[in-house]
Amino acid sequence: MSITLLKGTSSGAGQTLPTEAGNTKLKAKKIKPKWGKNLVSCGVFLIAFLAILVVFLGAALAKTGLVEVPLFSYLYHGPQPIRLVKGEAVTWDEFRIRLAGRIYEQRNRQTDVYTIQISEAEITGLLTSSVEGALRNTDWQPLVTQIAVSPSGMETFLKFKWRGYLNFDLLFVFEPKVDEQGDIYFEIKKTRFGDYPLPASWGRTIAGFVLSRDLGTWELKIAGEKAIKAISLLEKGINLIIDK
Repeated sequence: MSITLLKGTSSGAGQTLPTEAGNTKLKAKKIKPKWGKNLVSCGVFLIAFLAILVVFLGAALAKTGLVEVPLFSYLYHGPQPIRLVKGEAVTWDEFRIRLAGRIYEQRNRQTDVYTIQISEAEITGLLTSSVEGALRNTDWQPLVTQIAVSPSGMETFLKFKWRGYLNFDLLFVFEPKVDEQGDIYFEIKKTRFGDYPLPASWGRTIAGFVLSRDLGTWELKIAGEKAIKAISLLEKGINLIIDK
């Protein structure tokens, strides 16, 4: 008895099952950059930055007092002296003669020194003459020169105009001292340029920008080469203590 095996196929053989991935077509959506909006944002930011910069620079320049800055000059106040002092310009020779006369008036006093009082108006007159003769060139025009004296120091207030349009408003507070040779020199305690307080040490540098020679040391010999021994500060004046 023989048995014959017949080859057959299963009902599922050779068939391909449909899949979701095969029937679904995925479409990639392109995102376009928003160049227009970004450009506008950058422009607004740049304009705002420039506006802030202009305001800052305008205010900073106005507070120097150098020039009139539209819309900002109302911010400028300038250095304010403790009071206004007026004095007629007097030369060094005239000043020495004046002091010699005051020394002569004390010749019979039973003291070891002469005490000579000088008003701030007289010192202002001497400063005015000294500044006019020490200007670096004719481009500088002195508008105000004065010294106001108080027990706390000697306050020098100067206003210059350069070439008719730049303004320089300066204020210095210094303490006068006398060296071993009897010469007067000044120790600067405060410097102000426009509305800006500056380091005291900058005072000589700023003064040197305007003046051709240093006014920081005054050699004052009077009445037969008598030297100054000391200086005391008063309200609206000083006392010179001079050896007999």
